[in-house]
Amino acid sequence: MTDVPGESPRDPRYAIWAKELADIDLEIVREALLCDIPLTDRSLFLRALENDATVCGKQNPQAFQRLRAALAMHLKVRSKAIEGMGREEALALVEDILAGLRRRLGMPEKKAP
Repeated sequence: MTDVPGESPRDPRYAIWAKELADIDLEIVREALLCDIPLTDRSLFLRALENDATVCGKQNPQAFQRLRAALAMHLKVRSKAIEGMGREEALALVEDILAGLRRRLGMPEKKAP
């Protein structure tokens, strides 16, 4: 079960992108945990996307490749959501999904800058 934010009244595709991104992000979390990559360090995910397996605390080549594929898919779907809904609404959707994942994992809420 994923944490999908409520629908946007402005765009009926919101629910579709919300579900797709929530599923992808949950997969990213699963694979990162299998690879022992700290979920709080975005730079490690960027390095993983660039095929840097040294970010892994535990070697699991299959999980690492699934992680890379999920990260690439997230970026692709996020780009399509930005094209369809606009940047501000799409990025707010992504942040809502990430906040839901943090709650599920018992992680602290992200502090505003």
